[in-house]
Amino acid sequence: MQRKCVIHLILLWFIVGTNGCVAEEYHCNVEYYSHVVSFSNVVVEGSAMPCFSCSNSDNIADLIFKMSLLEEVPKQLFATFPNLVVANFTRSGIKRINRYSLNRAVHLKNLYLKSNELQELNADCFYGAAALLDLDLSFNNISSIDRMAFNTLSKLLVLWMSGNKLRSLDSRVFEPLQSILLFKHFTRKTIEYRMLQ
Repeated sequence: MQRKCVIHLILLWFIVGTNGCVAEEYHCNVEYYSHVVSFSNVVVEGSAMPCFSCSNSDNIADLIFKMSLLEEVPKQLFATFPNLVVANFTRSGIKRINRYSLNRAVHLKNLYLKSNELQELNADCFYGAAALLDLDLSFNNISSIDRMAFNTLSKLLVLWMSGNKLRSLDSRVFEPLQSILLFKHFTRKTIEYRMLQ
């Protein structure tokens, strides 16, 4: 019995490794500025836990995924990059945001999930991202939003929701968004300019 347990633990250690990763390890590409990095051609299926690495990861503030296919926002991303301010997952094939995906995203201010495959927003799906100011959920397939989906986003200023399939909403969905600004016919640059004023 003990021998089987030891063998299972050794196998688990080989699969998971010392860093908690299962599956692939991805290395960043440094963009024009040292605090901006990108990951390209990342493929994460299901709840796999890949590793993301980059030199000087504590100083990374902006992160972009390019030509990638992720089923969900990777949970371990914000543990690896604890000071992320901007996370851009545009066109990354994301189908869901799990409750703990953003658990460590304490400094995140801008989250771009535009043009993905989200169909619903569950309760507490943005838990951990309490500093979020700008959330882009436009051009997904969102048809359902739980009334508690935005309950931790009291600082949110801008919410982009165009191009979704919303039919009806509980009137309490937007209650936690006390600071949100409503804009009509404004571009992102105009809104960013007004946010800085």
